Amino acid sequence: VRSQSLYAIGDVVRDNKVNQNLFQRILITASVDDDTEPSGEKSIPEPAIVIVIRLSVGKRPTIVPANEYYIVRAAAAYLVQAYVGNNPDAQLALAATLTPPGDASSIMEPEKHQSAGSLIVSVLLDWRETSQEDVWRVWYASLLLSTILRDHIECKEQALKISLGDESKGEEPLPLINELMSQARQATQFGADTRVCISLLTLICVWLVNFPKGVAVLLDESSNLTFLVEQINGSSGVSALVQGVAAFTFGLIYQFDIDADTPMTRESIYPILSKRVGADQLQIRVQRLRDSKEFQYAVGLAAGTHSNAYGGLSNEVFIDNVFTDLFKAHYESFRAAVRMGPNEVPTNPNYAYLQGGM
Repeated sequence: VRSQSLYAIGDVVRDNKVNQNLFQRILITASVDDDTEPSGEKSIPEPAIVIVIRLSVGKRPTIVPANEYYIVRAAAAYLVQAYVGNNPDAQLALAATLTPPGDASSIMEPEKHQSAGSLIVSVLLDWRETSQEDVWRVWYASLLLSTILRDHIECKEQALKISLGDESKGEEPLPLINELMSQARQATQFGADTRVCISLLTLICVWLVNFPKGVAVLLDESSNLTFLVEQINGSSGVSALVQGVAAFTFGLIYQFDIDADTPMTRESIYPILSKRVGADQLQIRVQRLRDSKEFQYAVGLAAGTHSNAYGGLSNEVFIDNVFTDLFKAHYESFRAAVRMGPNEVPTNPNYAYLQGGM
């Protein structure tokens, strides 16, 4: 009942500015899940969108089996995307709530005390603490942040300002985008569910496309390219899906590395592309991703409606609809870009408007 209600509200607000504005103003005074409400704590009114995001990425109620709650997560994400779709003001409003946890203990702060953006960031940074059945918290957190950043330069810039690390304690600030890449690396090292690494890398792809400034920040950490190359060239023990997404990420970095302040020029990356990886191998990895049953399932799921999708079968879902849309839109330009020399792409009319960063 809850999931069908969320889908119904999503259909009401999708592509309807009046209804989106109305939904934005709704405040709800209620405990979403009784077993998560601290004893004696009084509920306060919260924006409906905050509660919906909490349903998608928050802790699963202990009384609800994981396979049943997956449907609720999917339905909540559907509503968030319906609200944000073609609504750049809503994207910007949610981006403004993206804040990092102040310290390690605040990651465990009660979800009811966190903003929508803070909860999303906390879940992304806390994937190790979730059990195998709760991998969907991370997966949907990646999807929702991708939805917020999608095709919105101001939101990407807002998210790029987020840094982790307390300078007063001698810690060097680390941009969130680099921390997410580090988390993807650790997920592969610790043998986490493949969806963790895939979702983090697809989120980074959405962040980087058409955003040279983000590419420049990512290249501040040289180990990021090393990790991607290791995944692309891995011959055993590496998921073909991870290889494909890593290859696509590498291609986007090369394609959009045209910011004037980049710490690693295209001339420096080109030898890695041409010799250590190889343009042919890069395209083979990406082609295998496109032809995989998991990618095709995601494409079919995105093309359907909620009446026949319901978030899909959880054991079949690996890739989200924001990434599949991005992949389809940029696949041909990706193929062309990785075939070009370091001085060719920036002179291409398709990229001229990005000169100097954004």
